Amino acid sequence: MEQAAADRQARREARRAERQAQIDLWREQRHERQEARRQQHEAARQAIREQISEAVEKVPEPAVSRPFWKSIEAAAQEQESQQVKEPFTPAEEESPVPAEQVTSTDAASPTPLMAVAPAAGPSGHRYENNSGGQEMAGPFRAAGSTPTPSPQRSAASATTQQKSATTTTNAYPLITSTTSRPSWARGVAPIADSLEEVAHAATVAKQSAMAPAVASMRISFGKWSDLPQAAAAAPRGAKHTVLSLPALPDSHGSLTACGKGEYRKMWESFAQALQKAQIDNPILDISAPTKEMNPQAYASCYRQVAEAVKGVLPRATMQWTVTRGTDGPYDAVAAWPGDGVVDIVALDALDTGGNWSKAVNGDRGLNWWVTFAQRRGAKIAVSAWGPGPGSDVSSNNAPYVQNMHDWLWRVAQKNALVYDLYTEGSKAAGGRAAQAYRALFR
Repeated sequence: MEQAAADRQARREARRAERQAQIDLWREQRHERQEARRQQHEAARQAIREQISEAVEKVPEPAVSRPFWKSIEAAAQEQESQQVKEPFTPAEEESPVPAEQVTSTDAASPTPLMAVAPAAGPSGHRYENNSGGQEMAGPFRAAGSTPTPSPQRSAASATTQQKSATTTTNAYPLITSTTSRPSWARGVAPIADSLEEVAHAATVAKQSAMAPAVASMRISFGKWSDLPQAAAAAPRGAKHTVLSLPALPDSHGSLTACGKGEYRKMWESFAQALQKAQIDNPILDISAPTKEMNPQAYASCYRQVAEAVKGVLPRATMQWTVTRGTDGPYDAVAAWPGDGVVDIVALDALDTGGNWSKAVNGDRGLNWWVTFAQRRGAKIAVSAWGPGPGSDVSSNNAPYVQNMHDWLWRVAQKNALVYDLYTEGSKAAGGRAAQAYRALFR
């Protein structure tokens, strides 16, 4: 009987050893595949870097003249002549709110930094459609001009609309002329990491007569040992270097262990690699891993990363990014790492449709997050904004660009804005949103 038990134990040990050998082989093969992918990605990045300068030099001067409004208005009038539509009038125009209004409430429910008002563009131009959402960009006219009434409107209705437009213009003063360049740090980020999109981002920057002050890079790493290597590929030369990376590698790790400080040495090594690459003041955007999301565990992990990085790089800036609105998988506020830990609250404000007033003043809207950041001693950045990828409606949504331009100006005037990153896919280059960006941000 003892011999039989010993035989069973021996067989179990043999099976266990066989399974462990298979696991070790699988892990080795997986690491080899990840290393091969990393080398391929690094080679692709190097090829992109080598060709960006060539792409920039080959970009022709903008085909749209500096004041392109007349040509756009002519096209809009031609479109109107083919099909008469009733002008879009947002509800806000009927009861304009002063643009600089600030309401103080308790810290738990921040209210807008400034109330929304209909969009007025530079040099006295305004867009007829202020939704910034699914409504297409309608024709825009000089401020104070009276839109042509549709046949269904009465004379009294047209007079009321003219008075409303005049009142709105006075309540919402013009931002600036297009001859005044934005004062905050700006940049253009590719919508994807392909060579085509990176070259297109360089084209947009050149057409906007912009020397980008913000350089950004997305970092993914399969294992901790890849992290210091990524620092060597980080962009240099811009005023702000924004590095976006997850809190954990793709292959292993947990937020709970990170929150206990088990990975501090890995992040210290990353910070030392950045220091060696002479990037001593990066903006680090540490995101939650896609495979695991526990708001409280992520907040604890973020604090550990911030302490480890700033122990090596005291001038590093910690960024915490949220998406505008309430449609996320969890309440972002529950994942707040804490006052004094986060330096910048960054907003993802890509055009996803919907009403502009809600996007600005709604729950978890743009102004809600500005107030949230200010009450916690943090600045604001817009880490991604522009036409929604793959949307023809968004590609032609010029009012959204106008509204974002004016909103950015107002936040910058309150000394709350650090930078913005505009993204535009190459397929959206011919749309009215792209034309509006090139004119408003010159």
